Amino acid sequence: MKNNDIEQKIIQFLNTNIGITFSSREILRKLKVSRKDYRQLRQILKNLASQKKIENVGKRTYRSKKPPHISTGKITITKHGYGFVASQTDGKEIFIPRGMTGTAMDGDNVKVEVFAVRRGKSLEGEVVEVIQRAEKKIIGTFMESKSFGYVVPDDKKFTRDLYIIKGKSKGAKQGDKVEAKFVRWESEYMNPEGIITEVLGDPLKPGMDMYLIERAYDLPRDFSKSLIKKINEKDYSIQDSEIEKRTDLRGQLVFTIDPEDAKDFDDAVSLEILKNKNYLLGVHIADVSHYVKENGEVDEEAFKRGTSVYFPDRCIPMLPRKLSEDVCSLRQNEDRLTFSVFMEINEEGEVINYKLAETIIKSKFRLSYEKAQELIDKEENSKIGKNICLMSRLANILKKNRMKNGSLDFDLPEIKFSFDPLGILNDIKPILRLASHNLIEEFMLMANKLVTEYIIKKSKEQKIPFIYRVHDKPDKKKIEEYVKLLKIVGIKTPAFKRPTPKCFQKILEQVADKPEERLIGEATLRTMMKAEYSPKNIGHFGLAFKKYTHFTSPIRRYPDLIVHRILKLCLKGQEKSLISNMKVKIKDICRHSSDMEKRAVEAEREAVKVKQLQYMKNRLGDEFYGIISGVRPYGIFIEIEDILAEGLVHIRNMDDDYYNYDEDSLSLYGLHTGKSYRLGDRIKVQVVKVNLEEKQLDLFLLCFYHLIERKSFVL
Repeated sequence: MKNNDIEQKIIQFLNTNIGITFSSREILRKLKVSRKDYRQLRQILKNLASQKKIENVGKRTYRSKKPPHISTGKITITKHGYGFVASQTDGKEIFIPRGMTGTAMDGDNVKVEVFAVRRGKSLEGEVVEVIQRAEKKIIGTFMESKSFGYVVPDDKKFTRDLYIIKGKSKGAKQGDKVEAKFVRWESEYMNPEGIITEVLGDPLKPGMDMYLIERAYDLPRDFSKSLIKKINEKDYSIQDSEIEKRTDLRGQLVFTIDPEDAKDFDDAVSLEILKNKNYLLGVHIADVSHYVKENGEVDEEAFKRGTSVYFPDRCIPMLPRKLSEDVCSLRQNEDRLTFSVFMEINEEGEVINYKLAETIIKSKFRLSYEKAQELIDKEENSKIGKNICLMSRLANILKKNRMKNGSLDFDLPEIKFSFDPLGILNDIKPILRLASHNLIEEFMLMANKLVTEYIIKKSKEQKIPFIYRVHDKPDKKKIEEYVKLLKIVGIKTPAFKRPTPKCFQKILEQVADKPEERLIGEATLRTMMKAEYSPKNIGHFGLAFKKYTHFTSPIRRYPDLIVHRILKLCLKGQEKSLISNMKVKIKDICRHSSDMEKRAVEAEREAVKVKQLQYMKNRLGDEFYGIISGVRPYGIFIEIEDILAEGLVHIRNMDDDYYNYDEDSLSLYGLHTGKSYRLGDRIKVQVVKVNLEEKQLDLFLLCFYHLIERKSFVL
C-alpha cells in the first residue's frame, strides 16, 4: 500500500473520531492494514505527528489534530476551586478543573478552550480569557501583614485572598468585617487586587452575623426615607365608594391562622354548609394591588426585591412595614380589603362551582396554628370551634384526593429558633406538623389551582399573559443517581422508566415518620427540577397539577401581586388592555422573580446554618443522636436530630480501624473489624469543635462503633 494512501486513510479515520485516542495497533485493525505493513504504518504515524497533521498523545497513541474548541459562558466556581461553565452556544456544561480557572471569579463571563473529549466523560476545559467581570461585592475579614493588607473572603467561592491596594483600606483594623470591591487581577500567579468600600465593623457585634449575609447577597434591607415619609403621610382609610363596589363579608365568620410570631397576615378563611349539604369555602387574600399601583415607587421597589426574605431573627420585607404589617395585613377586628375565591365543594372533595370577587372582611379571630389545633383536638362546641373542625374535615378530604392523584407531600422536619429580649439565641426546637398546617395548605393550594383554571378558560377566547408556577419533570441523570442512593439505603424502587409523581410518592410514604425521612426527602427534592415562574404553562410535576400559580401571598411575593392585577382586569372585562400592557413585561417579571426567589432561598439557608452553628458552639462536649446524611472518603456527615445541624466525623478521628471508602455502597468499612458506616444509619456523636468562620461543625463518635439503628425498607 502506498504511503499517500495510508496517510489519507489515517487522517480521515481520526477526523471522523474527533477527540478519541487510538493506539497504533488499534489504527492498524480499524484500517484493516496488513500486519506486514505495521512498521510502515508506525513510521507514517510518526511523520504525520511531526508535521502536526495529527497529535501524538502518548507512547504510540494518536488522535486527530483539530483547532481548539472555544466556548463562552458564565462560570460558577465551587469552594473547592473547580468550576462549571454553561456554554452560551449549546447550553452544554463544561467542567473546569482546579488550577484551570485562570483569573476568573465566580459569576464572570469567560472564554473556555474545551479539551478533547474522553470516551464516556463530560466536557472539560480551561479558562483562557475573562470577557466580563461580574459586579460582585466581596464581604470578608481584613487582615494585615507587615507590608500590605488583604481581605479573606467569607464566600469560599472566592478561592484567593484579595490584596488591598495601598491607601485604599478606609482605616480598617485587623479582624474587621469589610466590604471590598475587585479592581484587577493580572496573573493567576498573583492575588487579585481591590479596594475596601466600607468597614462593617466587629464580627462579634450582636446582629452582625445576619447583617453580613444581607450584604453578601445584596439584600436591600431599608426603604428610602422619602418613600417611608410618603407612605406614612398617606391616608389609607377605606372610602364608602370603595366598599359599595365590593362583596361585604364583614358580618361573616372569617379568621386567620398563622405562626404565633407572624406580623403580616395575607390570607383568611371562611366556611359554611349550604342547603344542599355542600361546603362553601372562602379563601380571602389581602388586596395589595389596591394600594400598590402599577409603575409606582412602591411597585418598583417590590419588583426589585421580588420576595420577602425570612431569617431566624428577622424579616426583610418586600413591602414597607406600614403596608405589609398594617394597611394590607388582615388584622383582627379591622376592616380590610380582600380578593376572594369562593368554592362550592361536595362531600367527595369535588369543586362544583367557584367564583372570584373583590371583597371586604373583618377578621373575627387571629389564631396561631397551635391554638387552631387545640380547637380541633378538643372538638370545641363554640362557633369558631365547630367551624374549624368542619374545615379540618374538608382539608382531609382535599388532601386525600390530591394524594390519590400522585401529589408529593414533603413534610420534612423543620426547626424554630427562640431568642431572648437582647436577640441572643436561646434554643432550637423542632416544629410539630399539625392538622391546622394541613388545613391552610390545602385551602391555599385549591385557591391557586382555581384562579389558574379561570385564566386558562379565559385564554381560550384570547391568549392572556399570565404567571404560572411551573415544575418540570426530573431529568434522567438525576433519577439514575436517586435510584442508586435508594438501593444503597435498602429501598427497592418502583419503575422509573417514565417517572410520575406517584413513583416518588411511594418512596416518601415508605419512610414517613422514620429516621430516614429527612434524608430521603431531601434526596427526592434534589432529584426534582426547581420550581419557577413562567409565562408558559407546563404544569407542576411535584403537585401533580396541570395548572397552578401563586395567588395567595401578595404581601411577600411579587408574582402573586401581578396575578391579582391580571385577575382584576379579567373580571372587569379589560383583557385587551391587559394583553397589550403585559405581554412584553411578563417574561421579565417571571425571570426576575425566579432569580430573586433563588437568592432569598440561598440567603435563608445560610442564615439558618449560621444560627445552628452558634447554638452548637455553646454545646461543646454535649452528646446528640443523628443520622448519617453523607459519606465521603474523608469521613461521614451527620445530621443532628431535632436541631438539623450537619457536622463531620473526620476519618482521622476514627482510629479504631483502617477504613476504606466504598463508592458503590457509599459507605466506610473497617478492614479489620468489619464495622461499616453507611447512609441512613442512626448513631450517637459528641460536639468537639465549631468553626464559625469556615461554617464547619466537627463531631466525634462516642465510641468507634455506636450504631443505634439500621433498617432496610422494601416497597
